[in-house]
Amino acid sequence: MNNSELFAVIRTQISEIREIPYPELPAGAPAHEGKPYRDPTLYVGCSAKRWPECARVLRNDERLSFDFLTMATAVD
Repeated sequence: MNNSELFAVIRTQISEIREIPYPELPAGAPAHEGKPYRDPTLYVGCSAKRWPECARVLRNDERLSFDFLTMATAVD
């Protein structure tokens, strides 16, 4: 399942979730910096209020079956 398909499955169950886009390269960046700033992993954001529901969807949906959280961040 690619990132677009993965996000579509999650989005059907949690409409408020949003995809966090890849950052753009700065203008005039050297050629060695022409690669993406992060890996091709899907990054999503949701409100703190919806986080428990989002975690349940990721774990319980048979198409996803996520069972390991690698990173959670927050902004105050």
